[in-house]
Amino acid sequence: MYIYENPEWPHFTFDNEIVSTCEKREFRLRCFLEGILSVLTDRRLREVDVLSASLASSWAIEGINLSERDVYSSIVRRLGLPYHAERTSAYYDNVSDVLLDAVENHDDLTLERLLSWHRKIVEINPGVKRGCFRSDAVYVISGGYKNREVIYEAPPAHEVPRMMEDFISFINSGMYSDALMSGIAQLYLVEIHPFEDGNGRVARLVSDYVLSKHSRTLPGVLISSQIKKKQKDYYKILDKTSKGNMDITEWCIWYLERLIEAEEDAIRTLQHSFAVKAFFDRAECMGLNDRERKMLGKVLSSDWVGAITAKKYAAICSCHPDTANRDLKKLVEKGLITKEGEGRSTRYHVVLDTNG
Repeated sequence: MYIYENPEWPHFTFDNEIVSTCEKREFRLRCFLEGILSVLTDRRLREVDVLSASLASSWAIEGINLSERDVYSSIVRRLGLPYHAERTSAYYDNVSDVLLDAVENHDDLTLERLLSWHRKIVEINPGVKRGCFRSDAVYVISGGYKNREVIYEAPPAHEVPRMMEDFISFINSGMYSDALMSGIAQLYLVEIHPFEDGNGRVARLVSDYVLSKHSRTLPGVLISSQIKKKQKDYYKILDKTSKGNMDITEWCIWYLERLIEAEEDAIRTLQHSFAVKAFFDRAECMGLNDRERKMLGKVLSSDWVGAITAKKYAAICSCHPDTANRDLKKLVEKGLITKEGEGRSTRYHVVLDTNG
């Protein structure tokens, strides 16, 4: 049977001892991340980066490509931040409004608020009802045209309003930690599947709302980007939980582990940015020419891959290979980079302290 057919629905159970261990680890990481964020002078931009990436990832899970740049621009304008932001379409402004309402407005969730989110995030399509519950059966299908398989049949449409009333009551109860409530909320809504389309997106918005409910700032991390990285596992654990009993321990652990990974990634990224700033503060005291500054900036950017070579240096700085070799030798002498190999096999690496 599906989980919603269980006589105990919607009274989920889980192994408290196992789940609690994950909760405590997640809470420690979240506090540590908040400590790092609290000293950032550009915290607001970091938060907008997180929101933009999370929104784009959430839509991508369902095969919808959002422009992260447009999402970023829309959020920046919505927050009134003093940064250049391009004009965006009404749809991007709608989805940005919904996300900001989810993470900034900590009032209790209502059915009306949830339906307004759905109306704004689902693209206008004559065949899809927006801002209201479905009135027909819904099936989740897997496979191609000739070998399609029903992997999930949602509850009957006539049961959805009652189920959603129970869902809203659960969300507002705050009976578990924000992290655990966030995970259960996402599973709970996906199981009900109350809409014709956009169920996953709304479920992840609700989990963002719960995760942010007791925060005074915008989120320093959200989970959708991490779920996108493990999308196949996401669908597998949802499928397994949907056809199981009321014990959702595996789902809770899976969700909390993804949240932990997201927080660990955020901490590493911030520590790297601190190390880069410290590196350039030290380097500027030693005196850098424009070529050296340009090359080091390129190497320490997020999209750089591999070691430094004289050939790469010459190409990036538009200089002669001999000039590149002289600059690289000076950087080694200053202790800013290290050298390995000889001749054509010579490679250089930046000396970056990420433990400070």
